[in-house]
Amino acid sequence: DIDVDGTDVLLDGETTGGRLLFGYAFNDFFAAEIAHIDFGELDESVLGLSLSAEADGQELAVLGRIPLGERVKLFGRIGYISWDGDVGVENVAAGISGNDVSVGAGIEYAVGESLSLGLSATRYRLDDLDLAVLGLGIRFRF
Repeated sequence: DIDVDGTDVLLDGETTGGRLLFGYAFNDFFAAEIAHIDFGELDESVLGLSLSAEADGQELAVLGRIPLGERVKLFGRIGYISWDGDVGVENVAAGISGNDVSVGAGIEYAVGESLSLGLSATRYRLDDLDLAVLGLGIRFRF
C-alpha cells in the first residue's frame, strides 16, 4: 500500500527480479545464506496517477532443512534484509530504505551430487510494502 493524499492505494502487480546467493550447509539440517536481491520494477496507473516502485537489498538468512530421502529436502528460512529503493508518483520519486525480516519455505531436488533445482516462496515486508516472491532456482555445490 502507498499513501496518496491520505488514501491507501494498493499496488497489486507483478514484476521479475533476481537473486544471487552464496550459502553454507553446516549439516543436513541447518544452513546459512547471504544474498543480493533485485526485486525488479513495478509501474502502475492508479486513480489516474502513474505510480512506480523498485527496490533491491542484501539479505542474511538461516535455513532449517528436512531431508525427505536421498534427493528431496524441504526448507524453511528466516532472514534479515537491508534494502533501498525508489517510489514514484508521476515524475516525482523519493528514495526509501530500511531493514526488515523475511520468511519463506521451499523444496529442493538434487539432480546430481553438485546440482539441485529448487522452488521457494518468500514473504518480504519492506516498510509498508508487502512482497510475495516466488522463486525457481539452480544450486551448484562445490
